[in-house]
Parts: sequence; C-alpha cells; structure tokens
Amino acid sequence: MGTWDNIQIKKGKGGCGDVTPEQKNNLIEHAVSTWEGMGLSDEQIAFGIGVMGLESGFNPRAKGVKSDTESGLGQFIDDTWKEAVHHYNTRPEHATRLEADIDPDKGRDDPDSQIAVMGPWLRKTWERAGTIPGRQRPSGYRFEEIAYQKWKGMNKPPEVINKDLREPAYNNPNIRDYFTTNVDRARQALRMRRSAGQGGMGVHP
Repeated sequence: MGTWDNIQIKKGKGGCGDVTPEQKNNLIEHAVSTWEGMGLSDEQIAFGIGVMGLESGFNPRAKGVKSDTESGLGQFIDDTWKEAVHHYNTRPEHATRLEADIDPDKGRDDPDSQIAVMGPWLRKTWERAGTIPGRQRPSGYRFEEIAYQKWKGMNKPPEVINKDLREPAYNNPNIRDYFTTNVDRARQALRMRRSAGQGGMGVHP
C-alpha cells in the first residue's frame, strides 16, 4: 500500500474530487515535499492535507459553488489568493531560499504555485489559531478544526469561530469526520515517513 492510499477523496460540485487515486497521491507527495522544505511541522502538513481534501478533493482545477471566485486546492477567493501570494513573495525566507516570485494571475491555475502559496499561509493560519486563548476555544473540537475556521476567514474572532464550528453544515459527517479522519491518517503516514528517515519535523503549538 502506498503512503497516501488511506487519504480519502471527497467528491463534490465544481470538480471537487475529480482526480484519480494516483493523481491524489502524487499531488500530496509533492505538497509534503514542498512544505517540509519550507519548514512546516508535521502537524501543519497534516492539516494542509486535510484542507486540500475538504476544500477541493485534491483537484487543483476545482471551482467553488458558493463564490464565483473560489478555486484551486485551497479554494481561495480572489482577494485572499492575492493576499496569500503577497505573503509568500514577501516573507523573510523567500529571498534566502532563492525562490522565484509567484505571479498572482499566472499562478492561479498552476498546481505547483497553489501548493507553494499554501505553505506559508497554512503556517500563518495555524499560528493565528494558536493565539486564541484556551478559555475561548470551544470544548469538543480539535485544534486543527479551529485552524480550519481560520483558513475560512483569517480575521474571524473567537466568537464567530465557535459559532461556525457548531453549525450543522460543518458537523455533517461528510465534512467534519472526513476532515479529521484525513488529518489523522496524514499524521500517521508522516510518522511512518519520519520513522523511515524520510523527514518530518515539529510538534503541536
């Protein structure tokens, strides 16, 4: 069995999940390699795999059904995509890594650009979620679920995150259980990679 075979593909409207298992596995492998190179922790990477699965079913051509501008692996709307590209291009380590800038227009439909831009944005999302005091986090929900709500809106205040986490739409097993199951399976696969000496780093904040 391949490393990422247990990661489920979510089918949906707008081309969500319109990929083969082989395409899904190759895309995840490329994303993991890219994000490990950027220094993301294993838990951040597993979170990113969960986000890609839930948002696009691992299809970089997926289009949103709630907004005309949602697209790609992370289902960025246009304004957030431009902000994420700017964050990627201007982060301090960008110059030292000798990375080429990503053009927000040309990179919009390019899977490699989508994966690259997602890396620093995943870390930022994770870190923003970590600033929410424990007393303001809803009980019964995992940290990556709180981080996912930040992915859906970086500036969401805790009270909105708490409300959105309790919405029936999120607690649908096809959404919540799918997301958390993929995150758990990704963590397990990353632990196996690390045990085999293939990289991986970091712990929960």
